[in-house]
Amino acid sequence: MECPGRALFLDGGRPTAQLMRDSLGSLPNNMRRHCYLLAALLPTLGSCSYLATFAVANLSHERIRITYSPLRYATPPAVKAVRDLSNNDRPWIELAVPSLGTDSASTLTVELGPDSALRVATGTSYLGYDPNNPDWFGIAALTISAPGGERAFRGHEVLKAFSKRGHGIWSIEYQ
Repeated sequence: MECPGRALFLDGGRPTAQLMRDSLGSLPNNMRRHCYLLAALLPTLGSCSYLATFAVANLSHERIRITYSPLRYATPPAVKAVRDLSNNDRPWIELAVPSLGTDSASTLTVELGPDSALRVATGTSYLGYDPNNPDWFGIAALTISAPGGERAFRGHEVLKAFSKRGHGIWSIEYQ
């Protein structure tokens, strides 16, 4: 069902209610409701929503081992160069992993070379740690092991460990 071309008038970027009522007045009630609903939903369809990527960046000159436990397997692990981490034009290279069920809790271990980043999770429109809603994040534990020591994060510590690196990129940087 289409709204007539003259149904949506814009005045300063906002639909003008009186002009809409005038132009839609001759339409049947059910069609009018659909046009009003469409006009009300259009701003929400264009709202800011983006994919947030959570990665571990190896800024050191040595290999590190990353072990993490996703609560459910939703994001395949992938790698890219640290210099390309904030560049969405450079795709992530997905790693081959054994067949895992989407509901099964598993532990994944990846050896990551110098100047590389490992994608461990994704989410939508993440703006920073919210103590009122920390349970949405899908990783229960994350450990970074290197010849110089180990950093381990459990529970809510995992999400708190990520820092904003760029638009939609959150990372834990190992140096």
